[in-house]
Amino acid sequence: MKKHFLVIFLAMILLIPFQSVSAHVLITDDTNTKGAILHIFPDDDPVAGEVATLYFDAQEQLITNNESVDLTIKSEVGDEFKVTTKFSESLVTADFIFPDLGVYQITYLVKSGSETYAFNQS
Repeated sequence: MKKHFLVIFLAMILLIPFQSVSAHVLITDDTNTKGAILHIFPDDDPVAGEVATLYFDAQEQLITNNESVDLTIKSEVGDEFKVTTKFSESLVTADFIFPDLGVYQITYLVKSGSETYAFNQS
């Protein structure tokens, strides 16, 4: 009986797919030349109907006080939201309430000097 239970238990553990959990995600722009760390609070798993805070930390001094950062969030059904951002040095923050459960496309457009860099994450 104990062996049978152990075999079933081990089979369940081996067959359950493990999901990778990451508190911070490295994303690159469309040209793969610039990088940023994206973090969504709480726990990279926002709750529909509650405020989530998005943190976008650009690398290599991509953002200075003279630049602009536009954030667009698009739902899987096509709803598009322009989100107000605040930034200090390389850190861009934004608060957003995801209206429903689902997959969202997050796009940051960073205008740095005469260049524009697009960062996409879904």
